[in-house]
Amino acid sequence: MSRWIASGVVVLLGVWAAFWASGPGAPGWSTDATGRVWQVGASLELLRSVEGFRSPALVCMAGDGGAWVVDRLSEAPPWACEIVRLGPVGQRLFAVAGFGGIVGIAPVVSGGLWVADRAQGELLRLSEGGDVADRWQLPGLTSVRATGPGDRVVVATDRGRVLFLQPEQRTPLEWQVGGRPIDVAPAPEEGIWVLDGNYPTHLIRLDRSGSELLRVPTYLSAERLAIDAQSGAVWVASTTEPLVHCYRIDGALRFAVETPVAGMRGLVVDDRGRCWLSARDRLLRIAADGKSIDEQAAVERSTDVAVP
Repeated sequence: MSRWIASGVVVLLGVWAAFWASGPGAPGWSTDATGRVWQVGASLELLRSVEGFRSPALVCMAGDGGAWVVDRLSEAPPWACEIVRLGPVGQRLFAVAGFGGIVGIAPVVSGGLWVADRAQGELLRLSEGGDVADRWQLPGLTSVRATGPGDRVVVATDRGRVLFLQPEQRTPLEWQVGGRPIDVAPAPEEGIWVLDGNYPTHLIRLDRSGSELLRVPTYLSAERLAIDAQSGAVWVASTTEPLVHCYRIDGALRFAVETPVAGMRGLVVDDRGRCWLSARDRLLRIAADGKSIDEQAAVERSTDVAVP
């Protein structure tokens, strides 16, 4: 009887943890180059630290509230990498090795992970258990983002191309945008936003057929963009200056925010329209209207951030 009761308690705790980790106000994750991954609460409080990493560089949310983490195992490019799957309370579920220079990851809508491996020139789809479910040879990858409906995905390459892929079709659609696309993100009303890394770093908006709708110079040395799924606002952060821009869906600048530090890398917008940033020596969160900034300085060398 006692064993049945204990088993029931374990099951209930697992169900509670999964619900807590994926419900309203669920926590996010931030990688720290000091060798830790932090679970971060809705008020920027640090809930737990998961240690034992070499140099965690990228993170994205998993479907159960856990995280997928890219850990760099070498000191210089092309960076031998492994991918670690964390559960909703930070438990290590498994690790997958054998990757080169991973430049982007994104959750697969139906479960699993998209991986852009630049060193090997491959886009891979991992299953929920970490097995390679599919792969495509795509040289020059710089970014990958999931886009619905279904398991569709969009990737950027440094050869002036954006590729749109449906897994059931082996040949992706190819859109020529010129320049040096370094990040992409789906627009809420269909279509794609592209960040061209050639200075003055343009924001480019494409419709669902790949036709260019607008091109806006940002004059920021930026590497990432993030989209507010509710308002359609587009956020871009400088990697060299303490400056973040927020644009309307028509490309007009809504506002610019001066941040306490420069060197921002990770960038994501939560379901309340707030912009989270991993900066050089702290984690930042900017209010949806740009009028206030919250900080968490205990994350010493934040490299990326993910929120539900």
